[in-house]
Parts: sequence; structure tokens; C-alpha cells
Amino acid sequence: MTQTKRRALTVLVFCCLALCAAAVFLWGEPARAGAESTIALSKPALELEPGMSEQVTAEEEVTWSSDDESVATVRGKGIIEAVGVGETTVRARGASGEGAVRVIVVEKKKSTNDNIMITAFWPPPYSLLGDDDEKWDEQYKLMGDAQIDFISGQHSDLCTKELNLKMAEYAYRYGIRLNVMDGRFAWSWTDLPTEQIVQYVSEYRNIPGVGGYFIVDEPYNPVSMGYPRVWEAIKSADPDCYAHLNFLPMEAYSSSPSQWQDGESAYRSVIGSWAEAVLATGYPQDYLMFDQYPYVSGTDMLRNQYITHLEIFRQLGLQYGMRTANYLQTEGWQGMRSPSVSEIRYEAMLSLAFGMKELAFFTWYTSGENGIIGYDGTPNELTYEGICYLNAEIHALGKTLVRLDAEEVYLNGTLWGKTGAIPEGFVVEPLDGKDFTVSLMKDRETGRNYLFFVNNDYTTAAQFSVKPDARIARKLKKVSAEDGTLKDVDVAEDGTLTIALHAGNGELYALPEGFDFTEEHEPFDTSAAEAALARVGREDLAGKDTSELDAAAAELGELIRYAGEGVVLQSYIEELTEKVLRLLDEALAPVDPPEETPPGPPEDPPPEKEGGCGGTIGAGGGTAVLLLGALFLIFRKKQRRRK
Repeated sequence: MTQTKRRALTVLVFCCLALCAAAVFLWGEPARAGAESTIALSKPALELEPGMSEQVTAEEEVTWSSDDESVATVRGKGIIEAVGVGETTVRARGASGEGAVRVIVVEKKKSTNDNIMITAFWPPPYSLLGDDDEKWDEQYKLMGDAQIDFISGQHSDLCTKELNLKMAEYAYRYGIRLNVMDGRFAWSWTDLPTEQIVQYVSEYRNIPGVGGYFIVDEPYNPVSMGYPRVWEAIKSADPDCYAHLNFLPMEAYSSSPSQWQDGESAYRSVIGSWAEAVLATGYPQDYLMFDQYPYVSGTDMLRNQYITHLEIFRQLGLQYGMRTANYLQTEGWQGMRSPSVSEIRYEAMLSLAFGMKELAFFTWYTSGENGIIGYDGTPNELTYEGICYLNAEIHALGKTLVRLDAEEVYLNGTLWGKTGAIPEGFVVEPLDGKDFTVSLMKDRETGRNYLFFVNNDYTTAAQFSVKPDARIARKLKKVSAEDGTLKDVDVAEDGTLTIALHAGNGELYALPEGFDFTEEHEPFDTSAAEAALARVGREDLAGKDTSELDAAAAELGELIRYAGEGVVLQSYIEELTEKVLRLLDEALAPVDPPEETPPGPPEDPPPEKEGGCGGTIGAGGGTAVLLLGALFLIFRKKQRRRK
């Protein structure tokens, strides 16, 4: 070993020993009282997107700073602004100590528009959890494992601000959001002045885990009760929040439960007046939602009532351009039975077929008997695992379903409620009398059509056959309930599609792009598309890879044949025409040969430089300098702490 290398190694060893000693001295000492947060701040943490800002206040005059200004900066009297994705701490230093705000900056906050939203109504209460952090974590992990997106409704002992914040903290840990129910306002929204509502909402806005506010459950007439003003105040203060309002079932508006159909006109009027009132505020209803529990004692189901409610809300959702939602019965009480997993699955799949975009379990924590989580916090061995599996399927299908409107829904076999039989000329023809539901759905962004089939037998698996329209039969794709991807479908030689479903289960099928069976389309001019295909035929493409071009041209040619039959989207043909021309231009473009880079001379190793630490600064010496610099920074940090 040369003398230079020995010197460098000596310096390196010395600096490492010095740094270790300093670390023991600094971090091995007891924590000082002043090192912990002692100043109360208005918010413990924030979740923001880049460019968003939020005001945080302190109980005394403070000086603000950010640990990482590439993530978040702070200006003025506590206005925290998100800069880039990451996590940092914003600190407030005052005469009595320090306060800290955890700031999480994400590319995009979780939205109710991302997927079908699965809600747990009534989480485990404080009377079960107490101050045991392990119990809190255990129960919220159970919800996270079951892919719960939202928590709504709380027991009265969870309505302090402190406990709402604790719920939000644990919810965020497992990717869940919370509807706040704070005892200061949860049952008295309409008694509060608008300014006070805005103030209360601002206390929770952008706190991680907070997703919205529970307004009211089952108001008889929310418009006459004064809730439009409350709605506008909440949404103006926190436009992205989910403000929860849920409607009564129809029988509440009829003369008696046995004459529940008599209430339909009044029911539609109440819901419609609310939809129009919130539209007038500029903040549409997040979800038009209802609860109607179908599983009575014995083995029967109030199927007429249930399907009628689904159909009414499907129609109202389309009329007002609003998402719809409903509660799923998951426990028994007051003459209602505890449903099995297949019965819960049937509620869920039927709701999805009618276009529902939020499904709320009533209840998650038991309020009657046999809820998903028992009184002692133990998962129901009859339903919990099945619910986990069901929710995973809903979210896989929900990647697509969240964009789909249920344009038409029909029943085959037995008819219930206000939903009719499959009409002649529908996109699929039933070939037997099996009981199933079929929904023709449309992607509101792309116009693509889908078919959702549900087995109406919630006790037994079923197999039934349909004959899809010949123009699309061999191009159907099934949406995977495992990952949401499109899978090939086996169709018989005669064009028959056979569907096998477990009890109460459903399957989603995608029709080929470009076809639309939800409305009649006028014939349109296809000359541009025909010209594009003619140009493809004239060009010399020998030796070119034209596989993608050939597929697009073949699809365009087939769609042109159907352009006059009222089932093809003109917009899709125009997009496909542009795609064909683009692929043709790419195929015809000359390919430049790759540039060759001449090899350069071999690089010489950098010469050792004289100076520093009484010798040369090689690899070991450079590391030593860095370690000494780190030691100096630690020393300065300790000095600041002592001050």
C-alpha cells in the first residue's frame, strides 16, 4: 500500500469513529421537553395536490418554516402551498415551543369518481376500541383488507372532533376516506348560519382521511327542511368533498306499507325537487341515494319493491345527470333476516346493473344481528371473507362500470317491479326462460356499449343462453372480474353465447368499439373513410410491417358496411379513418439508418490532487471530507436544539 493510500485510510477511519461518537452523544441522550410539539395548530396534517394551498393557524405568534420546500412552502401566517409530490413537515416555532404539520403532496387525491365506491356504514365504535391503538389498527385494517373506500355514519360516542381526527388518521393509513360526523353540527346543520357551516367545514378540509360530511339520513323533504342552503355552504367551502344525503324508501310516502306503490308520484317529486335545487347552487348531488332492505324473515325477498326502487333511481340519475347509490342489507333486525353472501352479492350485482355507483353496507359493525363485524370486533365467519372477495370483484369491474350509464334494463323469465321483458330487436335475444337481468350500458366518455348480465336466482347457480346481434357476436369481450381487463369470449358456431353464473352473480361484456345500440343513428357520409381505404390499396407496402394497419383497415371496412343501419358511431369511424391514414403514413415514411458513433480514445484515470487533511484527496480522503461535513451539521443542529 502506498503512503498516499495509507494516509487516506487513516483519515477515513478517524472520521468514521468521530461520527459514530457524535451520533451516540447526540441521539443517545434523553429527549428534551422542547423537542416535542407544544403549540396547538388548527390542523395536524394536510393532503394536497401540487398547486393547492391550505391555511393553518397557531394559538400564538409563530415563525413558519418547511423542512423541504421542494414539496411544500409556507408563506404569510401559515398558508401552506404544495409544490411537488412527496412528504415533508411544516413547523411553527413560537415562545412556548414548536408545532408541526405533516404535509403529504400527491399527484392526484383519491376521488369518488375513480371506481365504484364501497362504503362501510357504522364503523367499530369507541366503546369497542377505547384508547387501544392496536385495536384501532386491527379494525381499520379489516376494512382496508375488504377494500372499503369510505366510512359513513358513526355511533354517538364518536362525534367529537378529536375522535373524528383519529378515525381519519387510521382511515388514511388503509386508503379509506371518512364522512365527518362532528357533534357540534352533525344534527343541527339547518340551525347554523352559513358562515358557521363554512367555518366548521374549513376545520376538516384537506386533512388526510377526511372525504366529506354526513349531512342527513332519510329526510322526508330535504328542500322544505332547508338543506339546499346547507348543501351550498358545505360544497362552496370544500367543493371536492362527498356530502352525504340519503332518501327514505318509497313506502314512506304511501298510505301504508302494503300500498307502497301509491307513494311513487310523491317520491319522484321529492327527489326531483332536491336534484333541481342542488343543481341551481352549481354543485350537483354527489349521489342520489336510497335505502330499501329486501330480505325479510324466512327465505323471501321484497323483490318487487327493491327492483322498482332501482329502476326509479336509474331513471332519475339519467334525467338529472347524477350518479346513483344505495344501501345493501348485510345484517338482520326487526323482522329482517341476516342475508348470506350470495344474497348480498345479488343486491350488489343487481344494483350495478341498474347503474349504481356507490354501494353501502348496512351495517359494517353490527347494530342488529350478524353484521359483517360482530359486537366484539370479530369478523363474521359467515360473511367477512365472502365480502372481501365480492368487493375485489366490484372494484375490478368498477374500473369500467364507474363510467357506464345503464341506458336500458330488462328481465328475462319472471318479471318484477316496473322492469319489463327483453323486447324484440334488442341487442341480445334470450333462448330460454331462465331468470336473469340484462342491462345495456354506455360509456359516457367513449360511447362504447356494454351488456351486464345478472343471475336472478340468489340461491343456485344458473346457466342460460342468448343470441347476440350477428354484427357483434364474435367480437364480444368479457370484462375480467379479477383485474378488469378484456378477455376473449367463446361463441358457438351459430352465434349463441352461453353464460354460467354463480348464485346472484353478474358478468360484464364489452361490445366492439364503434357500435351503439342505445339510440338510432342517422346514416352518414362514409366517403372519407372509403377514400382512406382506397389509398391503402394503391400504395406499395411490400416489405413493410403493416399488421396494425391491416387490422385497422379491416375494422374500418366492416364498419362502413353497417354505417347505414343506424348502429355505428360516426365519431368512431372518423377516429378510425384518421388512425388508418396515420398508420399508412408511418409505414411509408423512410427509415433512417442508425447513426454510428466512432469509438473514442480510452479514458485515463483522473490524477490524484494534492491538498487537504495533510495528504492527497483520493477516494478515501473525499469520503472523509464528506463525513466531517456531516459531523459539523450535526453539531450545529444540536446547538440549535439547546437554544
